[in-house]
Amino acid sequence: MRRSSSTQQNRGITIGNEQCMQRPQTRCSSAVRATYAAHRARPWLLVLLVSVVGFGLLIALWTWLPPSTVLGATAQAQAQAQAQAQAQQNTRVRAHSSHSSSSTGASSDSSLRLPRTGSSANDPIASPHASVAVGSSLLRQAQQQLQQQKVNHQQQHHYSLDGGRGGFRGAAGGSSGSSGSSNSAKSMSSSAVTNQHEQQHEHPQAAVPPSAQVVVVGGGLAGLVAALQAAECMTEAEAAASAASHGSSSSSSSTSCTPVSCGGSAPGRAPAYAVGVLLVEKMPKLGGNSAKASSGINALYREGGDSEELFRSDVASSGGGASKPELVEALVRYSPAALSFLAAHGAALNGVTRLGGHSVPRTHTVAGGANVGWVLMSALMEAVKKQPRIKVLEGYALRRIVNTSEQGEGFSAHGDDKNPHAVTGVELAPAGGPDGASASSPSTASDPASSPLPLFRVRCGALVLATGGFAANKELLQSVQPDAAVLATTNGPWARGESLALAAAAGAALVGLEDVQIHPTGFVDPADPGAGTKFLAPEKLRGVGGLLLDDQGNRFVDELTRRDVVAAAMMRLPGRTAWLLLGRDAGTEYGTGALDFYCKRGLMRKAETLSAAAAAMGVPLEHLKGQLDEYARVAAGGDVDPYGKRIFPHPPDPDQQLPLYLARVTPVVHYTMGGVAINERAEVLRAGPGGAPDGSGATIKGLYAAGEVSGGLHGHNRLGGNSLLECVVFGRIAGSQAAACGSR
Repeated sequence: MRRSSSTQQNRGITIGNEQCMQRPQTRCSSAVRATYAAHRARPWLLVLLVSVVGFGLLIALWTWLPPSTVLGATAQAQAQAQAQAQAQQNTRVRAHSSHSSSSTGASSDSSLRLPRTGSSANDPIASPHASVAVGSSLLRQAQQQLQQQKVNHQQQHHYSLDGGRGGFRGAAGGSSGSSGSSNSAKSMSSSAVTNQHEQQHEHPQAAVPPSAQVVVVGGGLAGLVAALQAAECMTEAEAAASAASHGSSSSSSSTSCTPVSCGGSAPGRAPAYAVGVLLVEKMPKLGGNSAKASSGINALYREGGDSEELFRSDVASSGGGASKPELVEALVRYSPAALSFLAAHGAALNGVTRLGGHSVPRTHTVAGGANVGWVLMSALMEAVKKQPRIKVLEGYALRRIVNTSEQGEGFSAHGDDKNPHAVTGVELAPAGGPDGASASSPSTASDPASSPLPLFRVRCGALVLATGGFAANKELLQSVQPDAAVLATTNGPWARGESLALAAAAGAALVGLEDVQIHPTGFVDPADPGAGTKFLAPEKLRGVGGLLLDDQGNRFVDELTRRDVVAAAMMRLPGRTAWLLLGRDAGTEYGTGALDFYCKRGLMRKAETLSAAAAAMGVPLEHLKGQLDEYARVAAGGDVDPYGKRIFPHPPDPDQQLPLYLARVTPVVHYTMGGVAINERAEVLRAGPGGAPDGSGATIKGLYAAGEVSGGLHGHNRLGGNSLLECVVFGRIAGSQAAACGSR
């Protein structure tokens, strides 16, 4: 009102002035001009005063109400307008879809999408009270995105270098857009549905393809290798078919993609798929536990005196005689090719070390710098990104494996009708929790209606499970190995083993779930000694010469014996803790950069003198010196080690090997040897009445497994360095088999 009055006064002054100026042949007197000037000045002063007061009120309001309240009101208003526009758009899309389906019918190759959000009457977008909920949702999304950006920045050296989230990477899939009003309508429809789910579930959405020749579930090393191998085999097969059609032989001499057997079924006409290889990962980024691997990957090292027979013997001995011979044979035989595969994809390893339980050095690793897991995963993630046949779907979890006995709309059976368990597709759902597990937990998997998240069905020719183990699942550990359930774990929260129940529901056999590996050395953080998740103190620390000492400064075990033996000795110590000590040369071989990282994290300390080390450990200086002198004498051949140790890399001589590195360590749950039963072709074995393999060797057609999700290779105890090798060897086998046999 004040502004309106000021305007009216200004207009009045203008009119008066114009009247004065328009008087013919008359000049305004000085008194009149002064009167006009006074009239002009008062209103502008009033406007200035009102502006100052208004600005002051605005500052007071901003101070009294937090900025988020004001912004929230603005966001709510914007959201209300957006919701109204969205509701109108949905109405048009539903009308268009209804008309299209009634006239043309649904495509048989379309994605079958099953949102579990209740009736349309409860749809928050269509509700007249949606504006407040949507406004709050937008604010929560913004907060979550900011928080996720911070987390991504902190974890960038552990995860993919690719910045994409929640979507596909790679070349375009089955259908490409073209101009025209019908495509515009489809685009609007897709956008409307995507926006609706984003507002309801607050997570990134991506277009889930209706079909894929091979679906690989799991974004760790086994999954990436399987996806790359399958894609490359498809390329080779396509080149060979093209050459045959032109009457010439293929120029490729590679036989790495020839499967051992496709189960004897006659090849049929391969159906069309929208995607060659679909790689699904429930976490926002690829990597998994593989990105954390630190010691190395085993492979035959003949230069160090290794042989296939010696390697097989070490694996069998470590496993306590429970390892499946055919799996061990494949692991050892294809280990050199596994290294070549990694090198071909940019992950060459230039160091060799010896871990516990090995007769000779055969663990290939990096010589300092980043850990071996990150070297492997960063190279393979880049290779996956560049492979045009692979599409990556992050933030989605496996909910169900669909087979021929329960196939639904959009699914077609394999050519072998005699196998009722043949895989025909999968159901996926957005991963709803921070560990990506809530969307695919066994409870919701058995009762899909209990999940509020939408389901997406994907028809496929073959499925490769590469989902890892269950070392972070306390409930499952308690049921199969209670002694392990009380310990901390080195695994990320994603290692929950949900796919084991899903595989069993699809007819798969499970083996060795009670075989849980306790790693003897996890770092004890002095700032949080009771933490349930701990950093692994890698076996390589002992492989380069680290010693284990009890609280009195005494050795108590051969540091380079099998993991289960060292862990058992650790478990007998008071408090289940010990000291890990390295000398200068051992630290140099391990990598001083990595040791400095541990020191900065507070997990390790650097002692410049022996007296500083003794003080840190709380033991007498002379006693510690006597223990290290005795060890150096035995290492030099002066006597037999009382604990049977035969290899003595870099003894920490107290007079020459300074500085010393110290860390407090304790046993931790590290790996689960049991899982889905497979044969040497990575085919999943069918279960008998008790859940174990039925004994006939029968397999589930189209279902493969690789990596920690599988069981039978490691027996009761895994040999250090074999987990990465297993991922590469059986990932390649699974990828080759799935590409060649899955669609038959």
